[in-house]
Amino acid sequence: MQDSGSGSGRGLSLTEANLAAFDASAESGAYARVETSTAHRLVVVPAMFGQIAKHVGPDLKGMDVLCPGCGAGGEMTLLSGLGPRSLTGIELSPKMAEVARRRNPGATVHSGDLAEIELGNLDLAVAPGSRRLQ
Repeated sequence: MQDSGSGSGRGLSLTEANLAAFDASAESGAYARVETSTAHRLVVVPAMFGQIAKHVGPDLKGMDVLCPGCGAGGEMTLLSGLGPRSLTGIELSPKMAEVARRRNPGATVHSGDLAEIELGNLDLAVAPGSRRLQ
């Protein structure tokens, strides 16, 4: 799929453009501004925990949890506080995945395409960032 709407003229695919943007965010630390933004703290995080409580319960004890599109691992850090047995993140950007690994040393973080990674059995997938996908 070509990036026809950006006007950049570079001919990057949407995936390549997104990957470049996420790599740049990882290198600059820009992801931290999103994670500490008022909207993120007051809307995204409470919505994520509200949906988990509604559908799963108050914690994730004994569950194997996947965080696809984990970015810098901010949501993974929050999810780890709910006590999952295992926590796995997948991020397309290698640089962002490295940030997520550093921030979540007890988790497994893969860099690559979700469709190409063998995950085994999982109990739950939590993708709070997917609200940005179309």
